[in-house]
Amino acid sequence: MGRAPHPTAVVHPSATLGHDVLLGPYCVIGARASVGDGCCIGAHTVIENGAQIGPGTILHPHVFVGADCEIGRDCEIHPHTSIGSDGFGYALGASRRPQKIPHLGNVRIGDEVEIGSNCAIDRAKLSSTWIRSGTKLDNICHIAHNCDLGEDGFYTAGFMMAGSTRIGRRFMAGGNSVVSAHLTLADDVVLAGRSTVTSDVREPGHYAGYPLQPIKDAMRTLASLGQLSEMRRSLNRLLRQAGPPDRS
Repeated sequence: MGRAPHPTAVVHPSATLGHDVLLGPYCVIGARASVGDGCCIGAHTVIENGAQIGPGTILHPHVFVGADCEIGRDCEIHPHTSIGSDGFGYALGASRRPQKIPHLGNVRIGDEVEIGSNCAIDRAKLSSTWIRSGTKLDNICHIAHNCDLGEDGFYTAGFMMAGSTRIGRRFMAGGNSVVSAHLTLADDVVLAGRSTVTSDVREPGHYAGYPLQPIKDAMRTLASLGQLSEMRRSLNRLLRQAGPPDRS
């Protein structure tokens, strides 16, 4: 099989390793997991039971791939990223204490996807959280359960999105942007840094701000913010000059 495991690597007997797979120190390959040809699995990386890693994929040290998650070919995932942790789902019972909702789905990652360090991609409740082919995530991004990220998107550092939101193809987001839950964003949407999306974006284009506006309107709003104090003083002067309102 062309395996080159480190002596400390732990590989379950039912796992399948392709040709020329490199296993780093103390990595763990779980039962029924599959690792494709030419993969490189870094030190202390954990691939849980039933997970599938496509050929040519690189998992850097300390990556976690949860049970039954799927990663395509020629992907690269950087250190300390978690693929398939439970989503943030709770219900309030009679005691009013939050009760955890099981997450039985998985994460599916397409081909040629790159995910930076310290990212968290949550598994779906019942189906799949999708990161589709060609997508690139920067460091410190969070993708919540049941989300679907379209092909060839760019997600820069600090991007966060809530659950069950679908983002179209060729999306681009500036740093620290936020997308809320249960939304749909069209193809070819671009967000300026620190934008916040709280409703569907149905048309392609460049957007910015909170509340979200087309970018030209958002720039005008931003330019006005620094003048609000002076505008307020000017308005008060005009009101004083106009005198009290006629109440007759």
